[in-house]
Amino acid sequence: MHFFFMVTIPANTLQTAPVTQILPIANAIITRVQIVIPPGPQGLTYLQLGYHGSQLYPLNPGGSYSGDDLIIEFDEYQPTIVSPYQLIATAWNLDTVNAHSFLIAITQLRPEEMQMEIPATSIAALSTLIGQQV
Repeated sequence: MHFFFMVTIPANTLQTAPVTQILPIANAIITRVQIVIPPGPQGLTYLQLGYHGSQLYPLNPGGSYSGDDLIIEFDEYQPTIVSPYQLIATAWNLDTVNAHSFLIAITQLRPEEMQMEIPATSIAALSTLIGQQV
C-alpha cells in the first residue's frame, strides 16, 4: 500500500504555532518512508512526523527535516497497529514571503503480506549455539 501526502506550510509559520496535518495510513507496517523537499525553501522549512503523541521521524526528539531540493528516503519496520491509524505532520516555515511544501510517501505492508525469511547464516549460527541441527 502506498500513501502520498503534501504538507504545505504558509509563510511566517513559527515553530511555536506550527501547521499540523493528519496523514491517514493503514493498520499495517511502515516499510519505506520518502520525504521530498522541493527546491525553494533554502532550509527555512521544517517537518516532524509523529505517531500517537510521540515524535517518530526523525527519531531524535526535537529534530526535524529541513533542506532545499532534497530527497530523504529510508527503509523502515514500524508497525502502526493502534487506532487511529495516522501520522501527524508538524511543520513550520521561517520564510517570511513564500509558502513551501513537503511531499511525503509512506509504503506499508499488512503483517500477513510480509514474507519473513531467516537467512541461512542465521540458521547455521543458531545450530552452532545450541549444538543441534536446526
